[in-house]
Amino acid sequence: MRLVTTFLIFALATALLVSTGCSPDARLRAYQQQSREQIEGLQTDLQAERSRSESIAGELQAERARLAKIQAESEIQKAKFDELVTEFETLAERAGRSGLLPAQTSAALIQLAKDNPELLSYDPAKGLVRLKSDFTFAPGSDLLTAGAEPVLAALGKICSPDQAGDLQVLIVGHTDDIPIVRPETRAKHPTNWHLSVHRAIAVMEVLKKSMPEQRLAVMGFGQWRPVEPNQPGHRGNPANRRVEIFIVPVDTDVPSGGVK
Repeated sequence: MRLVTTFLIFALATALLVSTGCSPDARLRAYQQQSREQIEGLQTDLQAERSRSESIAGELQAERARLAKIQAESEIQKAKFDELVTEFETLAERAGRSGLLPAQTSAALIQLAKDNPELLSYDPAKGLVRLKSDFTFAPGSDLLTAGAEPVLAALGKICSPDQAGDLQVLIVGHTDDIPIVRPETRAKHPTNWHLSVHRAIAVMEVLKKSMPEQRLAVMGFGQWRPVEPNQPGHRGNPANRRVEIFIVPVDTDVPSGGVK
């Protein structure tokens, strides 16, 4: 486009010089001056494009480095998560092999679930109490609802050493796949993983009033262990918003990953 402009300027200058009777040398000098100015302009544009290209290349390199760092961190987190899943499945398998809970304890848990079907269920074969988060907690919160706390207090008494003997309790939080977006919620629970752990801790805080703290453990799987498919488009599923409580004999080994 600039070359076309140069040609037009030259043609116009030539016509003007001819019409005014300028000598050939004068016309040549005028043309040369116009050409130099156009060449300088093109060189300036070229330099600007080179600088812009170098800037884009630098930004691209920085983005590649950032992506590589994110991928490396993701692989580390996945390895940790896989290790946690293995430990949890080992514990769940041992809990399944440990047999039924004491008859009196199991009967009390069956009655508790029967009296509070909207809040929890109980699987005697696994020693598993499952809390429904929509009735246990306020939405997006780890605060217990008014109706949940007395039921959890009753659960703690059923599992206490006075009532059930040597038992330990593993509390595992789960969420659906709806991402946390509200700033006030994210300030306390940055991810679903955080929320699942915080809810497990909230349950533990009630149970420890009736049980020795060393017999309690908490875990959180976030959205990664659904019991039913979540709805398309990250719209979740109420069944996946839950807290699971595994009640097992105290001699069942609970993997800790700590220093031995």
